[in-house]
Amino acid sequence: MLNNRQLKILDILNKEKRMGIKDIAILMNVSYKTIQNDINYINEKLGGINEKIVIKTNVGLSFYVENESQFNEFVNKQKEKLEEYSYENNDFVILLLTLLSINKEIKKSDFIEQYYLSSSKMSAILEETRLYLTRYQLTLSYRKNLGIYLEGEENNIRNLMIDILFMLEKSNKKKTLSLFYENYYEIKSDLNVFVSELFKIYDYKITYDAKESFLLAMITMLVRNRTKNVFLSGKEVDYSIENLYELASNIKISIEKKLDVKLNDDEVNYIYQLLNGVKKRHDKSVNNIDSSKCLYIDNLVSKVLKRIDQKYTEDFSNNLELYSALFLHLYSLIERIESNFKINNPLLSDIVKSYPLACDMALEVSVIVEKEFDVILDNNEVGYLAIYFNLAIEQKKQKIMRKKVLVVSSSGGGLLNMLEMKIRNQFYKNIESIETCELVDIETKDLNSYDYIFTTIPLDIQNANTKIISIPNLFNQISLENMPIDLNERKNRMVDLIDRKIFYTDIPGDDKESVLKGICERITNTLHVDEDLYGEVIARERLFSTELENLIAFPHPLEYSGNISFVSFTVLDRQIKWNNLNVQVIIMIALAKKDRDNAQDFYSDFTLFVNDKKRVLNLIKEPSFDNLVEQVNFN
Repeated sequence: MLNNRQLKILDILNKEKRMGIKDIAILMNVSYKTIQNDINYINEKLGGINEKIVIKTNVGLSFYVENESQFNEFVNKQKEKLEEYSYENNDFVILLLTLLSINKEIKKSDFIEQYYLSSSKMSAILEETRLYLTRYQLTLSYRKNLGIYLEGEENNIRNLMIDILFMLEKSNKKKTLSLFYENYYEIKSDLNVFVSELFKIYDYKITYDAKESFLLAMITMLVRNRTKNVFLSGKEVDYSIENLYELASNIKISIEKKLDVKLNDDEVNYIYQLLNGVKKRHDKSVNNIDSSKCLYIDNLVSKVLKRIDQKYTEDFSNNLELYSALFLHLYSLIERIESNFKINNPLLSDIVKSYPLACDMALEVSVIVEKEFDVILDNNEVGYLAIYFNLAIEQKKQKIMRKKVLVVSSSGGGLLNMLEMKIRNQFYKNIESIETCELVDIETKDLNSYDYIFTTIPLDIQNANTKIISIPNLFNQISLENMPIDLNERKNRMVDLIDRKIFYTDIPGDDKESVLKGICERITNTLHVDEDLYGEVIARERLFSTELENLIAFPHPLEYSGNISFVSFTVLDRQIKWNNLNVQVIIMIALAKKDRDNAQDFYSDFTLFVNDKKRVLNLIKEPSFDNLVEQVNFN
C-alpha cells in the first residue's frame, strides 16, 4: 500500500511529467535517499498495471501514463486502503469531529482503543481539535463517565459538518463518509433528484456550487435529527418571499416521505433560511427587496468602493457591473449571516493563487462586514467576491492600456492597408484606435497624440511619450510576433521592487509568528518603517491566511501608510507549518500609495512566480539574491 507521501509524489509526477529527485525531496521535506526509496517502492506497485516512473541520470524522473482509466483506478484503490489503515493527526481530528457530530458524546478510552493511540497522541489530537473548533465558535466539553461532546449553537455544529462533508468528498474519503450514511452517495443522489425537481416547479434559481452546499446541509440535517437532541435557535424568520416557505415545506415533506424519516417541525425554518441565503439573484430581484434594505445595502456597497479607492487608488464607483454584483452578493451574504449558513467554494485555492490583488480587495469587504455584523467573513465568501473584483480590474486595465496607433508609409494604397491590417490583427486586444498616413500627409497629423507610430521610413519626433517602431517595406514577409515590442508597458515589475538589503536566508523560528516577527523587525530596522508592521501583518493573517501551495506564503500588512514600497523575500533553511500548508519561501509585500496605481503589474509577476513550481524550487536550492533576481524576472 502506498503511503500519503508516495501518493503525493505520484500526483506531482503525473501533473508535471518531469521533475528532479531533489526538487521532489524539497517539496516533500525529506531526504534525497527517501525519495529514491519511495520511487522504487512506487514502481514495484505500478508494475501490476504496466506503468513505471523512469529514472534518468542528470535528468531526474519522468512519468507518462499509458492507460489513464487504469491508472486512476489504481490510485483510488490506494487511497481507499490508505484511509482504512493510515491516519495522520489531521485525519484523526476530522474523524473525531465526525464521530462527535454523529453521536451525542464519545468516550476518549473507546477512541484510543479503536485506533491504537497512546495517551500523548490522543492529547495532541484533542489540542488540535480544540484549535480547529475555534473557527466555528464551538468547544470540546467533557462529562465524567460519559465522555467528550461538542458544545455550541446547533447551526455552528451544522456548518462544521457541512465543511467536513465537503472536505471528505473532495479527498474521496469514502470510509469516513460512510460513518454519516453507509450509502452516502446514494442518499445524496436521491436528494439531488427530488430537490432539483422541486426547484424547477417553483422556478427557484441556484448556482451549482450553492446547490452542492445545500445538499450537504440537507444530509447534515438528516444526521443531526438522528441524534434526537437537536435544538435550533428560535430566530424569527421573515416569510415575505413569495413561494419560498411553500418550497421549504415541500422539501421537508419530500425528504420525510422518500427517505422514510421524521424531521423536527422547525426544520422548515432552517430549510427556508438556507434557500433564502443561497438563492441566485438577478438585477430584477432588486425590485422585490424592501426599500429600507435596499438603502442599507447600497450604503454598504458605497463604503466598500470608497475603501477600495482610498487603499488601492482604484475608483470603481462608475462600474455598474461591479456595483450590481456586489449589491446582489451582499444581499444574499446578509441572509447567510443571519441564518448562520456558509457556502463552500471549490476553487478557493486557485482564486487566491491567481488573483491576489482581487483577494485583498475582497478582504476589505470582510473588514466592513466585521464592523457591521460582528463576524469575520468566511474565506469562501472572500473567494467569490474576489472574482467580481478581478473582473473589474481586468476591465479597467484593458480600457486604460489600449493604445492609439498611427501607421506611416512612403507608399499608399494596398501596402498601407496591409500594414494596418497586420498591426490590427496582431495587437487587436491592445489598440483603442488605428489610423494610417502617407508620408506626404505627415504634417497634417499631430504625431504627439499617438502612443505608437509604426513607420516604414525614418521619422524624427521629439516626444518621449510616443514610441516609434520601424518596420521594413516587405512587411508581408515578416511576422510581428518576433518584434520586440509590448503595447502594454508595465511600470511596477516585481524584479524592480526587490531589494538585496531585505533578502533573508537566516531568519530563525519554528512557527509562523516567530518567523514573521523576525522578518518584520529586520525590515523595520533596515528601511526605518515607522509603523507597527508586525501587528498589521498578524491582523491580516487572522482575517485570511496567506499560505499558498508550492511552499509559499505572502504575508502583508492589513493597513500600510508608509512612503516606501518594498518586497522582501525570505528563504528558510527548512519548511515550517503555516496554517494548513508547509512554507519555506516568504514574500512580504507592502506597496506605498504612490505605487498602487500600477499594482496590477506587480501582481502579474507575483502570480507568475508563485504558480511556477520550478522557479520556486530553484530559489530554495540556491537561495542567493542573484538567483532570486533571475527567478522573478519575467522580462
